[in-house]
Amino acid sequence: MLARWFKVVSSVANTIKLGPMSVPDAAAGSFLNEFIQVRGKVERGEWSVTQAEEWAEAKGWELYRFVYPEAGSDRLSEPFWPLPLATAWILSRVPDEALAAWRQYKVWGRALRREQPWAEAVEELWHRLMGDALAAWGRPSGTRERVRIPAEAWLDLTWERLGSVEDVRPRHAKGISYRDVRLKAEDVRALWPAMKPGTAKAKATAAAEKDCRRELTKLMRAAPDGPTSKAALRDRFPQVSNRGFERAYRSAAQEAQAPRWQAPGRRARKSPQD
Repeated sequence: MLARWFKVVSSVANTIKLGPMSVPDAAAGSFLNEFIQVRGKVERGEWSVTQAEEWAEAKGWELYRFVYPEAGSDRLSEPFWPLPLATAWILSRVPDEALAAWRQYKVWGRALRREQPWAEAVEELWHRLMGDALAAWGRPSGTRERVRIPAEAWLDLTWERLGSVEDVRPRHAKGISYRDVRLKAEDVRALWPAMKPGTAKAKATAAAEKDCRRELTKLMRAAPDGPTSKAALRDRFPQVSNRGFERAYRSAAQEAQAPRWQAPGRRARKSPQD
């Protein structure tokens, strides 16, 4: 049991780095112990990432402020990006937001990829890789030479994370695994062009959808077996497009683990305040 605990602590220590202004020294040990437990819940699917973030917020810990503090904007200037940074870029196409999403992945790893909107971004990335519209390079298992991964290989490859290195492995036992996969940054930017950081409309739209998803998640979590009419909820978010609302609704139902909210059939129309 003790050996397993040391293994978990070592894993977390290698995954997160606490900055000098994170938490008081006296609280650092307490934070690490609690964080190990919370991350375990997220990895097992018992908690969503949103629930874990709410936990950190309730504790008064600015999680992404002190995790990976060295992750500055220079990462986006690198010529080759790892898979999580490319996926984070697809999510927002705004530098600051992409880096924030990348930090988030550094904390939660593959658990985050199971949730929306990360799952959709990964699917979009894989679609481009399988269609040979985007190239990726990795080191085949057992070698040091970096090679281009064939487009057809992506049909059977799945994304794995070993420590801080991103690998892709065949879904079945046979096949080639590739370590430390990288994509050319300029190719990613060409397929998903940057939004102008100063575009107020784009930022407002993204922020409105995020707020919508958060509010829906809280509502669904509070009443997982008592879904409210989607039409009634839709009226509460006039600033969000129909497509954006549907994305937020699906994501919220998944995060809240409320499948009844997505069940087909008519629901009784009731007020969200009921």
